[in-house]
Amino acid sequence: MSTDLGQTQTIEEAVAEKNRRFAEAAARSDATAMASVRGVEMGIRGLGLETLRVEQVDGLVYEMGRYTLHFESTPTLA
Repeated sequence: MSTDLGQTQTIEEAVAEKNRRFAEAAARSDATAMASVRGVEMGIRGLGLETLRVEQVDGLVYEMGRYTLHFESTPTLA
């Protein structure tokens, strides 16, 4: 499958812009904006979470598991 160089650059620029917006939202602790950038705009329409193991070490609890994202195709990245 061949890809037009101009289209590739446009896609890369769109991804870079979304990464920048996500990082800025994280820096502001703005979970709503983070979810919007990484969720709705990417076409995510559902999420499945499966906990495989929960552990506690020195007062810190962490979870290991799997996630499944369900996407709906979107016509553009903009």
